[in-house]
Amino acid sequence: MLVCRMRDLSELGSFAAEAIKNDTVSFIAWQRDGSIITVNPPFYELTGQSQEQVEKELWPGKFTTQESKAHILAGMDDQDLGREARKQEVSIVRADGTLLPVELIINRYQPAGGPVPIYYAFITEIVERKRSIRELAEKEELFRALSETALAAVLLVQNNRVIYANPEAMEMVGYSSDDLKNIYYWDLIHPDFKDEIIKYGDLLLHGKSLPARFEIKFVRKDGEERWCDVSVGPVVYKGKMSGVITALDITERKKSDLALKESEEKFRVLSELSPMAIFMYQGTKLIYANLTATMFTGYSREEIVQKDFWEMVHPKYKDMVRQYGLARQRGEPVPAEYEIEYITKDGELRWAQFTAGQIEYLGKPAGIVTAIDTTERKHYEIALADAKAQAELYVDLMGHDINNMNQASLGFLEMATDKLLATGYLSEEDLQLITNAVDSLKSSSSLIDSVRKLQKEKRGGLAPVVIDVTRILGDVKSQFSAVPGRNININYSAQSHCKVRANELVRDVFVNLVGNAIKHSSGDLTINIFVKSVAEQGQLFCRIDIDDTGPGISDERKQAIFQRSVRDQSKLTGKGLGLYLVRTLVDDYKGRIWVEDRVPGDYSKGARFVVLLPAVADSATNN
Repeated sequence: MLVCRMRDLSELGSFAAEAIKNDTVSFIAWQRDGSIITVNPPFYELTGQSQEQVEKELWPGKFTTQESKAHILAGMDDQDLGREARKQEVSIVRADGTLLPVELIINRYQPAGGPVPIYYAFITEIVERKRSIRELAEKEELFRALSETALAAVLLVQNNRVIYANPEAMEMVGYSSDDLKNIYYWDLIHPDFKDEIIKYGDLLLHGKSLPARFEIKFVRKDGEERWCDVSVGPVVYKGKMSGVITALDITERKKSDLALKESEEKFRVLSELSPMAIFMYQGTKLIYANLTATMFTGYSREEIVQKDFWEMVHPKYKDMVRQYGLARQRGEPVPAEYEIEYITKDGELRWAQFTAGQIEYLGKPAGIVTAIDTTERKHYEIALADAKAQAELYVDLMGHDINNMNQASLGFLEMATDKLLATGYLSEEDLQLITNAVDSLKSSSSLIDSVRKLQKEKRGGLAPVVIDVTRILGDVKSQFSAVPGRNININYSAQSHCKVRANELVRDVFVNLVGNAIKHSSGDLTINIFVKSVAEQGQLFCRIDIDDTGPGISDERKQAIFQRSVRDQSKLTGKGLGLYLVRTLVDDYKGRIWVEDRVPGDYSKGARFVVLLPAVADSATNN
């Protein structure tokens, strides 16, 4: 539909009909003085102006930039205008101030009998075309910049000839740009690959789907044979199907690959024949294990390479091995040799001597570990150390504890003898000397009995049986509930019946703990014994807490009290082997023992001993 401004356009005939036919294209008609005769609806959308605004303006006036206005006016003066239309590219200034590139097809119409010519134009927005042209120019410039500075060879092949080669390509093949234009592209290919590449090129240009990347040999102008990694893609250049080739010289990599392959083969032969277990790891994962390693652990190679490198290590060493392995890959100094326990597939605990080092594998830091099983040697060492410790213990007991007790007994008896010789009788007070001597002899006898028990336990002479610790603790409570001259209050509660696999000496564990609480305190004393079942890491345990309101144990002595060498400054604490025997027995029962404050943070409020022993099912029997 045409919008008339000045007059009816019916007399314009064919030109008006054409405008109506192209009503999706912006249209304007105007007179020489710029008076707008008519515009069609798309013109309003193109310019962003309303009908009222358009009627107030002249063309080109404010509708275009000054440069475009001059261009349009110059076109109106073209002598050939009227016989043929002229195309112009100008910029429209929209109502919001933005510039819009457009193409004008401008012409002049002279009405019959009319003295004033009419100018008209069809206006087409060319933003996308401008953008496409600009993007194409940018891409061409980018391609040239990239290819000219690329470290890869870039060639453009058309009609089997190299029509473009960047500097890297010429450097790689040894030909100049002019040389390349006078040869076929396959003249660069090694004879072993030439026929295959010619066939590949034909198929590619006919649109076949082919691998875009491969490795081939090429021959330089000087005859040197080298390897390259090639990528090929079809393109249309100047209307003709062409091929773009990018290539990287990989000759040195090929040589390295060959050397690496030979090195890996040597390593494989040596590794598979080695009597030592050999592991490789990278990051957190094991990536290689030799045949000996599979016999070492009981796992297959496939199972091993699924594991973290610390996974088969005993829990008490896992953190150390993990930290060493990760730090080693970071290049940090860590011990290269260490002896640890590991766990085989069937759950057996064994010892091994590890030697570790850093290597580079596939361009990244990695670790390599060799291991020798030292289980038998370790058992001998442990047995020897135990025997030495036992021998030192017995010498210490005979040379110090028992000797002191016997000397004390002799001293009391000599004092009693002196009294008797001097007076002919012993008073009631003097009789205490005899009692003291007897007590010392009893202590000495008890110590000897404990040593005998300890020896028997160490030799395995006491068979383990299923024992109800709740019953034993009830007996211990009864034993110590009435201590002459002391107000001892023992509270005992059992949340559940607890059975453990131990031997007859398990009673000595609790007798010692309760007895020590009484012996190392004075005045009124409360002892609390509590039994319950607990689970740790899927295993059931009997937990026995024994706490007291005595003087407590300082933090610095908590760990040392279980060692045989600890002695009080004022008196012997080794009588009966005490806590050393307790710890030894608990260890042999596969349990744990520790001491803590009854009131957390204040050791002076008394101590709490905690014994954790593996529990057995209620249905378990000694059969």
